[in-house]
Amino acid sequence: MAINKTAKNIYIKVNGAYTIRAGTFTETANKVTITATKGNLSLISNKKIIITGKEGVTFGDYVAPPEKKHPEITEIQFIDDKNTVLKQSSIQNFGGIKATDFFYGKKVKIKIITKEVEDGTKINFNLKAETKSTKQEFFGLDKLKWNIEIKGNSCETNFFELNPLWYSEDLENYNYDTHKTEIKSEDLNSFYVSGFFNGEFFNLPEKEDRLKPIAYLRNYEELIGLFNTDDLGSKDLQSNYENKFISSNSEILKIATDFSEFINNTKELTIEQIKIRVEQDAKCIWDASIKQVQSGKLDDRPLYWTRNKMQVRLKRHFLFEKDIDFEKSIVKKGTELEKIIQIFEEKSRNYTGIDFSKAGGKKKVLITGFDPFILNQFDNPIFIGNILQSNPSGCVALSLNDINIGNCYIQTMIVPVRYTDFDGNQDNAKGQGEGIIEKYIKPWINQVDMIITVSQYRPKENVIDMFGTSRRGGFNDNENFIRENGSQAVSTKFEWIQTTLPKTFANAPFIKFNWKFDNVLHPENTIPKSEQILNEGSGGDYLSNEIFYRVGKMRCEIRPTLATGHFHIEKLQEAKQDLKDSEMKRLLNIVKKGIEEGIKGI
Repeated sequence: MAINKTAKNIYIKVNGAYTIRAGTFTETANKVTITATKGNLSLISNKKIIITGKEGVTFGDYVAPPEKKHPEITEIQFIDDKNTVLKQSSIQNFGGIKATDFFYGKKVKIKIITKEVEDGTKINFNLKAETKSTKQEFFGLDKLKWNIEIKGNSCETNFFELNPLWYSEDLENYNYDTHKTEIKSEDLNSFYVSGFFNGEFFNLPEKEDRLKPIAYLRNYEELIGLFNTDDLGSKDLQSNYENKFISSNSEILKIATDFSEFINNTKELTIEQIKIRVEQDAKCIWDASIKQVQSGKLDDRPLYWTRNKMQVRLKRHFLFEKDIDFEKSIVKKGTELEKIIQIFEEKSRNYTGIDFSKAGGKKKVLITGFDPFILNQFDNPIFIGNILQSNPSGCVALSLNDINIGNCYIQTMIVPVRYTDFDGNQDNAKGQGEGIIEKYIKPWINQVDMIITVSQYRPKENVIDMFGTSRRGGFNDNENFIRENGSQAVSTKFEWIQTTLPKTFANAPFIKFNWKFDNVLHPENTIPKSEQILNEGSGGDYLSNEIFYRVGKMRCEIRPTLATGHFHIEKLQEAKQDLKDSEMKRLLNIVKKGIEEGIKGI
């Protein structure tokens, strides 16, 4: 292949991926520009690729050609359904950046104002988008084109919507100093009008008046899922861990995909319709996860990442624009969206699905597990995470739900690693009070025979914690929230709680009781003083200790003889390690045997 061109300036616009392969490619010009408008531009040779310049070689981001004005067009306006002309301005509740105070999915129309144009003259134009994202796809944008007659030197389109999937979420970044997710004004996708009129092309309006809609910014937990699977630390709309884990379960993938289609493309959608769909689909992803795990693929991660993605889709719907604190990426309390998210959590975590009607004469055992946590291995300055991390306690909960072990019938739920859910406070640094544990476990205190809270511990250690403390260490949770070190989780007269789980748990292989407190391993039967402040329980000072304490406190207040306590099971993955199915199956057998022996003690 030999290509030779001589010109003053050469501009090659490539509509799609463009590849220059081995051969001779000679350009003689004052300026040569080659750009790929879609996809990637590849330069490939079986020998060398040499780029030289007398004044050096500059590499940088693609810069679009300047706006093409038109002598007969005076203005192009974007107008919302309240007849407000939309312009870029400083949006204070969106980080104070230059953006348009307009939410994706809302109705908008285009108005073109001309001068000295005869009535009846037609103008051809279509909506265009500009993005910095390498993977942004504007599905359906090509259908937004018009051929309209001008009357009285103006014309306007019918109303249309900008799909929320056209938002550039892969360009969001979390700020560890402010504890907020941010996006730069220049990284927002922008929309403009391109057309042909009276023999001349135009691209308008100019950059300062282009439409730059806003959307809910993912919170810290949700944003982690967008990290690229190439592990280089960038984010990607397609090749990301969120999609990786969701796609590993075809049934869950279909639920998530159909939900996204419903949320983003259903015309005239109502809040009531969304509520009904959430009740249905949130329960479906729980059921699909149970089916997967109990069929032999022991993995809790598809459920975790799907829940995150589906809730982001909810938060981005324009019906909930007033329900979001955009600066903090928080759903406001008392709003319709908060109620719908609550339903989603209840159904997808099985909070409200606990049902012992099939227990018969067997003992009733309620078990809780946790979400994966410490996942950010890329830009977190505080700790090294593992984005591949499962939580074995979540796998246990999915594995044991609705089954019999020995003389017991089991029901389970999975709780988040988030302080806000535990204490009801949306402050990122402090909080105290009741939350999901009291709301969803308290009703069962008088109805079950045993409550076992389960979480991940250290490698090769499976222990029943003897003591839980009301005090917190305050380590970062999945939203990067913390709590005051040494503060109490709830206002209480009980400084610490002792387990009432039967000693027969230790009859099972590889399981023992953990008599440690304040990070000191004490001899058996060493009990703290009744009002002694424990900075750490047997299992530490994080949310595993907290769920142990909260359940134990309710037991002390309502039914002191109920068997409750915490089962810390071994961690199976280290940094960058994936989950091994054989290891999870081995651990599950240890847990089953422990429960089988434990139930003999009541």
